[in-house]
Amino acid sequence: MVVPRIEALSGGKEAVEFERYYDQLTVFEKRLEHSSTQHLEGFKWNDAFETGKSFLSKSQNSVADTFLERAAVLFNYGAVLSVIAASQSFLTDDETKTAAKLFQQSAGVFAHLRDLLQLSMPKSFTTDLVPSTLTTLSSIMLAQAQESFYRKAYAEKMNPSALVKIAAQTGDFYSEASKLMDISKGYWKKEWLNVVSGKATGFQAIAELHQAQVHWERHEVGDRLCRLKQAFELVEKMKRRMPPSCLREQISEIENAHKSATSDNRLIYHERIPDFFTLPALPRAVLAKATPLEKQLFPGFKGLFR
Repeated sequence: MVVPRIEALSGGKEAVEFERYYDQLTVFEKRLEHSSTQHLEGFKWNDAFETGKSFLSKSQNSVADTFLERAAVLFNYGAVLSVIAASQSFLTDDETKTAAKLFQQSAGVFAHLRDLLQLSMPKSFTTDLVPSTLTTLSSIMLAQAQESFYRKAYAEKMNPSALVKIAAQTGDFYSEASKLMDISKGYWKKEWLNVVSGKATGFQAIAELHQAQVHWERHEVGDRLCRLKQAFELVEKMKRRMPPSCLREQISEIENAHKSATSDNRLIYHERIPDFFTLPALPRAVLAKATPLEKQLFPGFKGLFR
């Protein structure tokens, strides 16, 4: 399967416009390297994370420097890629693959922008262009990419051992993103904080569910029930932060499996349930990685100045 070129997707035209504009800016910037910028019109940038205000009244930065404009374009490009990825319905294999690809590209854009700004930080900059903010955004995109891989694996009914690894790593990625967000809570909307921390907990629960399925295949009744008990407790914790529709299918599976396993053990097996912390840690599989940014974003780009 070949993932469609981005302009064929909903919202793809905006992404292509950013690609072309960024490439043109890069060419233009090189031509200005040895020229004075004193007559250059200031480029304006609105802070995307100014809290308590509408998008029409953000704090604004204006610098007569193409570097800031290039940084702004990259930020918007990474954001658009994530919007296109999130807009996929995840109902088909192609859509899930597309989402995973675009989330990884978005993670790479924010990571590249962070590295650029660490090398050449503007004298004046806004919250959204602070390296720590960009690191957090890249981390959130990676978590969503890994989740896309999990969705694909779950839909394909992969064996429980594989699902354990993918789900556990998804939880780790969301947990890392949540910790980064907690460092600068004032930057983020409460809904963002709740969703990211909720998914960290939710995917921990899902990983325990799949490990319980592995125990069932091995006839390890006590270990299975222990995992399901832990998964059930994590789900109850997650529900305090997340809307009911989030991870609904897996949550229902956890609740039903826990209820059934508890009843069966009481009536049939009478197995001792071990302490959860005596069980081995779950294995992980990192599938999502930030895609390095190409020097030229738009394939076949030809600059206006030749």
